[in-house]
Formats: sequence, C-alpha cells, structure tokens
Amino acid sequence: MPSLLGMLLVGIFFKNVPRVSIIGHAIDSKTSAMLRNIAFCVILCRAGLSLDLVKLKSMKLKITLYAFIPCLTEAILFGIAAMLILKIPIGWSILMGFVVSGVSPAVVVPLMINLQEKDFGVAKNIPGLIIAASCIDNIIAITGHSLMIGIVFNKGELWWSILQCPIQIGVGLIFGLVIGFCFNIIRLDHKIKRVTQRFIVLFFVALIATIGSKKINFTTSGPLAVLTLTIVSKIIWQKVDEFKYRNELKENRSLINEKVCQNQRLIDQMFSKLWQFIFLPLLFSLIGNEVDFTKINPKRLGLQLGLLCIGLVIRMISTFLSVFFDKNLNIKEKMFMCIAWVPKATVQAAVGSIALDLAIANKYPTEIPLDILNIAVLSIIVTAPLGTLLISLSGPKLLKNEQLDPRSSA
Repeated sequence: MPSLLGMLLVGIFFKNVPRVSIIGHAIDSKTSAMLRNIAFCVILCRAGLSLDLVKLKSMKLKITLYAFIPCLTEAILFGIAAMLILKIPIGWSILMGFVVSGVSPAVVVPLMINLQEKDFGVAKNIPGLIIAASCIDNIIAITGHSLMIGIVFNKGELWWSILQCPIQIGVGLIFGLVIGFCFNIIRLDHKIKRVTQRFIVLFFVALIATIGSKKINFTTSGPLAVLTLTIVSKIIWQKVDEFKYRNELKENRSLINEKVCQNQRLIDQMFSKLWQFIFLPLLFSLIGNEVDFTKINPKRLGLQLGLLCIGLVIRMISTFLSVFFDKNLNIKEKMFMCIAWVPKATVQAAVGSIALDLAIANKYPTEIPLDILNIAVLSIIVTAPLGTLLISLSGPKLLKNEQLDPRSSA
C-alpha cells in the first residue's frame, strides 16, 4: 500500500469513525486550509529548485501544450458531461470541471524528483517537463475556478471577473521576479550559514506570497509568485556563488561548478526533509480529514463515480494527443506522461468546498455545491493513491535510465 494512501486513511479515520471523529471535527477549517497552503508552498519551492531552465527553454511549446490541452479539455468536456448526467446548469458544471481538472503537484512533484534523482528520463528531461507543466496546470485550474465562481455567484461585474485573470498572473510574475532579484543581497561568507539563511528567507517569503495572495483574494498570484521567485533565486544564487568561487579557486571551472552544485543540493535537501518529515504526512492526513462521508449523497454516488471515470478517460486521451506529435518521445514515454496526469488531490482539497461555503453564505440552494464537493472528495480518494501506485510502478519501466542503459543517450 502506498504510504500516501495510509496518510489519507488516517485523516478519513479521524473524521468519520464514531468516538474518534471528535478529533477530526475539532480541526478548524481555516487552520486546516492554512496548513495545506503552507504544504503547497513547500511543494512549489521544491518544484522550482528542481527545474533545469537550460533544458526547459527548448521545451516551452511542449510544456504549454502538455499543461493547457489536458486541463482545459477535461474541464470543458467534464463540464458538458456533468450537465447532461447530473442535470445541472452549464455554469455550475464547468465550475465542477475546473475543480476536477487540476492535477496534484503534492503527488506528482515528489515522485518526479525521485525519478529524476535516479536518472530515469533525465536525457529528455521528462520529469522536469512534468513538474513545470503540473504547476502551470494548477494555475490554469485555480484561475478557471475563480472565474467560474465569479460568474455563477455573480459577484460583481463579469468583465471584472475576466480581467482579474491576467491581472493576477501579472502580479504573481512581477512579485516573484522582483523579490527573486532582491535575494542577490543574501551572501554570507560561511557556507553553511549562507545556505541556511537562503533556505529560511526563501521559505518565509514564499509563505508570505502564498498566504498573502489568499488574504487579498488573488489566488492565482500566490503559486505563480512562489514558483517564479524560487526559479529566479536559484539562478541569482548560482551566479553569486560562481563569482565568489571564481576568485577563491582561480578559474578552476570543474571545482567551481562542484561547489555551486553543493550549495544548491544543501538547499534542496533542507526542503526535501521539511516535506518528507513534516508536510507530506500533514498535508495528506488533512486532505483525508476533508472527506466527510455524511455529506456524500448515496443516491448520486454512482453518477459521480461514473463522471469521475469519464474525466479520467478524457484526461488520458487529451494528454496523449498533446504529446502525440512529439517525435522526440517514444510510445512508452508518451504513455508515462499520460499516467503522470492521473493523481488529483491538491486543487480539489483547496477549492472543493468553496462553492458550498459561498452557497451557504449567500443562501443559495446547496444540492449542486454538495455535488461539487463530493466529486472533489471522490477524485482524491480514487486518483491520489491510484496515481501514486501507477507512477511508482510504471516510471522505472517506461522511462530510460542513462546509468542502466548507456545506449539510450546515443
């Protein structure tokens, strides 16, 4: 059993089993949401630090297609299917589509980093492509969800809801770039102190961006700002270290690169331990704690499971089409990229209950928002452990390892 499934089950257990459910219900929803946001922030920092921009520059079109086509196709076609099967208005059904369409970086990013560290698929930078695309996929899903919330609940003018999307993206990029360049000033002489200070500053600034964007209702800006400032800070710190070691090591290029990479690895290891020992079990137990069986309507459960299966089929087909014409990838690698898009958890846990909360606050009927919450819950229960298992098993079999298969580099 994947450890992730065990963490989910612990959360579900404390929320739904009599006598112990008092523990699950005692967790304040705002506190839970804040902790999940912090965990998501750690994921984005790890994602940004793991990306190889030199390789990704030549893959901009691939990343765009791989992120946009599956996410938007699933959101729209799932929405149409939900409208026909659940008999709900098109606005609500597309909203449901965007809730379901986001892939889970909480599942995908650590698994891709693990494959990357073991040299699976690194020649074609497949793990890096998937990491970058998963972050963009989340931004698309969250942006689409925010837009549809504004339309469905008619919160202000429609034109303002639409205009907010590019504004939030711009704010996130500008914040990430400006703060990332400001990190140039963090350069202590002692190596351990320098790396530790970089880790602390990056983590807390990323937290400010994540939580602050939620406070001002710029939900798209936060993840984009964190990803951008992490990537920019990585580049800036590499340049700073190269300049420092160039004077110390007298232009010994190989030794300079080794020292720079060593500093980078130390920061990566700090975020890795923070994730592995604190935020991984915390996040998925909290996600499991969001699963409340009393809110699941058994009469519509079959329809919702059917819809979820339809969504997975749509996701698989659209993902395969997005990489179909890439001659650089073989059929096994294309199959793996389809499998990597199965897990759902992060976006669903973050936004699944928003429609219900707003419906209650604005005295709207709650039947459709409950359907949205139930679909989000089911997608977590079904796809998170399934996706983890499929990626873990298929990665070493479908991706080439340069160390094990030297011919693949040719």
